[in-house]
Amino acid sequence: MTGILVGGLIIAAVLVIWVVLQSTQAQRTQGVETQMSELRRDLQALISVQSQNAGQLSAIGQTVAQRLDSVTKTLQDGVTQSAQIAANSQTQMTEQLKSSQQALGEI
Repeated sequence: MTGILVGGLIIAAVLVIWVVLQSTQAQRTQGVETQMSELRRDLQALISVQSQNAGQLSAIGQTVAQRLDSVTKTLQDGVTQSAQIAANSQTQMTEQLKSSQQALGEI
């Protein structure tokens, strides 16, 4: 009878140990799943922020390109006007020299 009692106690102890191990493993699995869910949520938030930043950088790039085009046009216009001023000045100087030569020639 004691053999049966000892056998029963051993089986009960094994069952208790098995239940405790299963419970511990279930808790670990649940903890890992919780961490994975948090990681997924963080990654999605990061992707969203990165997407917004990319859009903002694109808009800034377009604005810079437009302003550079404007500066280029203004610079080209300025160079053209400077060339016209120089040409007009040269023409006026030539006329003044001719006028001065004529005045000297008459004297």
